[in-house]
Amino acid sequence: MAREGGRPDIAQSCRILAASLAEDRRTAADDLRALLDEGISGARLAEAHDALYRITGAEAHRVEAAWLYRELLRAQPFRSYRMRLEALTGGC
Repeated sequence: MAREGGRPDIAQSCRILAASLAEDRRTAADDLRALLDEGISGARLAEAHDALYRITGAEAHRVEAAWLYRELLRAQPFRSYRMRLEALTGGC
C-alpha cells in the first residue's frame, strides 16, 4: 500500500521490519539482499545493513551500517541514528 501511495521509503521500512521479524532467517536475509540490489539509499540502506548484520552476523554488514549511521548523523543528528551507531560499535 505504501508503494502504491507513492511512499517507497515507507514500503522499504516495512520490508526491512518484516525481514527482521521473520522466523526463516535465510529467506529474511535473501529479502534484505534483494532490497539492497534495488538501490536503496540513506537511512533505509543503513537499516537494511543493520538488519542483515543482526540476522546473519556478517561483520561486513555491521561495518557498513555503522559507517552509514555516522554519515547520517553528520547530516542530521537524530537520536535514533546515534542509538543504532552505539549499538553497532559498542558505544564508540
